[in-house]
Amino acid sequence: MKRLRRYRPFIPILLVLIVTFATTFITTSNVGAVPTCMMTCYVATTGNDANSGTTPGTALRNIQTAVDQVSSGGTVNIADGTYTENVVVPGGKNVTIDGGGSGLILGTVVDGGDAGNVFSISGGTVTLSDMRIRDGAPSGFDQGNGVFSEFANLTLLRVVITSNNGNGVYSNLGNDLTVTNSTISNNSGFTGGGIRQEVGGDLIVTGSTISGNTATTLGGGIYLSRASSASISRSTISGNSADIGAGIFNANTDPLTISNSTISGNTATTKGGGIGNINDGDSDCSNCSSITTIINSTIASNTAATGAGIQNESIFGG
Repeated sequence: MKRLRRYRPFIPILLVLIVTFATTFITTSNVGAVPTCMMTCYVATTGNDANSGTTPGTALRNIQTAVDQVSSGGTVNIADGTYTENVVVPGGKNVTIDGGGSGLILGTVVDGGDAGNVFSISGGTVTLSDMRIRDGAPSGFDQGNGVFSEFANLTLLRVVITSNNGNGVYSNLGNDLTVTNSTISNNSGFTGGGIRQEVGGDLIVTGSTISGNTATTLGGGIYLSRASSASISRSTISGNSADIGAGIFNANTDPLTISNSTISGNTATTKGGGIGNINDGDSDCSNCSSITTIINSTIASNTAATGAGIQNESIFGG
């Protein structure tokens, strides 16, 4: 006790020193800490992934970094330039990915570098707008799609999807797909060169062009199989090719409604130059019918060995 009393006058000084040291350490450890973008993230070819991404002047370099970092419900703004990436949107994230430019001038190009899907999406609500998406190619488990999306709600707004060695857009497993004021052209796939929509989900195409796409088998422009519904309005489907259903192939999607649209110049090797509408009696589908309604539309100058304009048939008596 006598020894403790001896040092008692120094205890307040010691406590002050400890507090000062702790405060200095905490302050110093935070010096130089970079804030991270949350609701809005900026990306530019001149950016750096060490930046915060909170302003155009502190932009990130890679789209993937911004997509990973942004909060669900946020927006990634991409400046003009070419980005060679294969972007994977984290499962279930809601995000808008917006490029630069508008109209026919799309300054933002996302290039898959012939190394997989350009965009891969699983779940969530995702919008891709004002960009050019190109050069996807098969790699590993990726089929080389411009956009692959499943279990999600995907909107494509004012985009150009072109030159992918896979489907322009592959929408699968209950994925709802809305395509507005966009062009999907010069893509190639085994089925559904331009758009492949299957196994549930709704397809809505408005004010868009689906052209110059190729499928080895079915649906050069658009392939529909057991989708919940499909609506095509004020759109052009032209110059596509496939074995069956060069413009549109529809199996077991009811209803398919086509209005104020043009389907022309499509070439099928076997049947259904413009539209191949087939009920194949698939035992796995809950709605085995392929009812197509065409309103105020033009179907002309398509070619096929059978059913140059429309091939309408039912298999297995469905």
